[in-house]
Amino acid sequence: MSDPRALLEREMADLELHTFTLDEFHHRRRRAQRNRRVRFTVMSLVLAAVVGGGVLRTIAVDPAQRIATSNGPAPEPPSPFIGMWASTDTDGSSQTLEIRAVGDDGFAVVMHDDAATQACVGGGAATLTGTAHVEASGTFVIVADAACDDGSIPEPLSDPARAADFLALLARMELRYNSVTDELIGLEVVWRRAAPDGSQDVNRLSDLDTLTPGRYFVDLDGPKAARVRATFEVAAEGWEPWIGVVKESGDGAVWLSIVTVDNVMRDACLDQRPAEPAVGPTVDDLATALAGLAPFEVSEPPTDVELFGYRGKHLALTVPALAVTGEGSDREFIDCTDHRLRSWMAPSLGRGEAFYGYNGEVGRTEEFWILDVDGTRVVIVTNTALSSVPDDVAELRAIFDSIRIEPAGATS
Repeated sequence: MSDPRALLEREMADLELHTFTLDEFHHRRRRAQRNRRVRFTVMSLVLAAVVGGGVLRTIAVDPAQRIATSNGPAPEPPSPFIGMWASTDTDGSSQTLEIRAVGDDGFAVVMHDDAATQACVGGGAATLTGTAHVEASGTFVIVADAACDDGSIPEPLSDPARAADFLALLARMELRYNSVTDELIGLEVVWRRAAPDGSQDVNRLSDLDTLTPGRYFVDLDGPKAARVRATFEVAAEGWEPWIGVVKESGDGAVWLSIVTVDNVMRDACLDQRPAEPAVGPTVDDLATALAGLAPFEVSEPPTDVELFGYRGKHLALTVPALAVTGEGSDREFIDCTDHRLRSWMAPSLGRGEAFYGYNGEVGRTEEFWILDVDGTRVVIVTNTALSSVPDDVAELRAIFDSIRIEPAGATS
């Protein structure tokens, strides 16, 4: 039998911040264009529950295991169900689910659907409130009432033929927790942990093809275990998760990256090794290194800025007139190593990885805002091409303008 402590350690390792690589990003896009895959094998009975405007289908997974110590059982950990969760409903609407502990073994539940198309007239918002308990099997059972936020009666309740089934479903809705992925998982709806305001960690959404409109965040680790959180609003359709977000319409993808850059290449085209010595820790150190990174042209030299309440530097780099072969997504820089430009390095890209999303496009421009957030060097990067769709660029600007940065204090 496997050692429970070792099993839990492996599970917790799976929950470490996911690193995004561009190879993985492009592989995900190709895979999504072929098929929307089935996420998980069905392991037990599938149950349907009408909640506001959607259908939640859940599958069974093993209950979380307890750790035994030489001194006896460890204290009971907090229930993994407790917290704020968010999901995208089958009709595309955004849903939040708040689960709070009540008493020794009970829970209070509030679920909100911003467009309950199957329950409220005109697809209005709906809220479900109720109580819940965990059964010995690990099943999380909710008993609740549903109401349309505009005060109208949910449509199923106004139809005698549907009312009984609707009430029966509300009287017992079952959820299961996957301790490996830290998700409430369904065949069509996946609930992921969210911040108290309902915003989701974009770094944990790498399996999604596109993001539903809503608020998202990126957590960045700084010195002495300080953590900085950057939140932003995605209002339009078609954006994909990244260490920020990205949208591709035709050839001209537009990118927003929120990172802590720790080094750059010696030469982005001809010598794609990390700079030695590495870039220093200050805002000025990184601004100087980027401005000197060959073969980029400095289209806007470093200048002082104050942004989102923090001071720093702004500069812009542009891809020069390098020799290019191919067309569309197959364009390559002929004379560069691996036919790519590789520029800045960040822990969230993976160890030893550097950004290379330039797609063989002469004239592609990156803007950098390098901010000192209470000792953490936060870098916000926008990346656009001459061929980028103007509406995409406008959406990128709106996302950028919505950014809020807050130190989250020590994590230890």
